[in-house]
Amino acid sequence: MDGNISRLQSPDNINVTENFVYLQEDPNSFDRGHAAAIYQTDLKGNNAKVVLELVVRNDLDPSGSTGFSGEFGALVDISDKVGVDDTFLLNLQPHYWQNDDFKSKDGHDLESDNPDAIAAGAREDNQGGQIVILQGLPR
Repeated sequence: MDGNISRLQSPDNINVTENFVYLQEDPNSFDRGHAAAIYQTDLKGNNAKVVLELVVRNDLDPSGSTGFSGEFGALVDISDKVGVDDTFLLNLQPHYWQNDDFKSKDGHDLESDNPDAIAAGAREDNQGGQIVILQGLPR
């Protein structure tokens, strides 16, 4: 793959449209030194560039992290569904947005559905996220 994506270390999600490949990378537990990003290449993997970065505001992060505490979830092309070219759904997951009201919103209560997971140290996720409509990203 040519282009300047030397930062790309561990792609997390991929979306292939009629003209482009979108690679998503999140900081996760690795020391990447940059925020979550979405890279765009042509279908052959050429001409790579960052088209979107998730910048997390440190003043909103109660953990006082470096500002890279967040990630992109699914990127889904919905252009055909809504009749508007270059329209996507994008899931945003700022890990600092926490509230116990978010627990069990997936219809599962970790404690009662999987007591072995609790015994192994798992905890119910209390993080929120957003799904946004993203327009203008070429297909």
